Amino acid sequence: MNTAIIAAAGSGTRMGMPKIFLEILGKPVIAHCLERFERAKNLDAVVLVVREDMIKEAKATCRRFNISKVKHITPGGKRRSDSVWQGLKLLSDNTEIVAVHDGARPNVSIRLIERCIECAKLHNGCVPGIQPTDTIKQVKGDTIVRTISREKLILTQTPQCFKFRILLESYRRAKEEQLDFTDDAGFVEQYFGDVMLIPGEEENIKLTTPFDIELAKLILSIEN
Repeated sequence: MNTAIIAAAGSGTRMGMPKIFLEILGKPVIAHCLERFERAKNLDAVVLVVREDMIKEAKATCRRFNISKVKHITPGGKRRSDSVWQGLKLLSDNTEIVAVHDGARPNVSIRLIERCIECAKLHNGCVPGIQPTDTIKQVKGDTIVRTISREKLILTQTPQCFKFRILLESYRRAKEEQLDFTDDAGFVEQYFGDVMLIPGEEENIKLTTPFDIELAKLILSIEN
């Protein structure tokens, strides 16, 4: 059994409202996201993690758009990792692969979801990423210290997919040691070593600013 955890408990303060319920082309961001996972052939179930005050609206959205793979809607925590941990604790013992995805990435392709899941079956985990196109500088205050080679850098995306037991154990140990990481791969890297990289997609943007919303509209318009 393969299950996705959609982490969507962010406050969305930079948008003025929870960004997962902002409408793009007449549909909430989270609905666009969930529909992609609904159509992924090698995914069986979804756990949706939202703020406690958004659970009612999340349930209504799933009904409105006929999202049948969502088996649990649960409240998240203060940090992203707390929300993922809440989702992990709900997964059944027969889960093989878990795919963790940002609810604010509505443009993820079904193909990327399926590829990442299949890759994780062969490795500890699998993460999509793209190379930066801008020149990267290390700074100290307002002074440039050095230029960092782009050849050794990757901008990671989601979904990030792992063998369930490996991700669960990584999170458990990190909680015991009071460690935190900014993405799920960081937990697995800490305790189990290498995570595989596959090519990500430029259109798989994370909605952070109002400009991102306009860009997502354009991408979805082209797709439709």
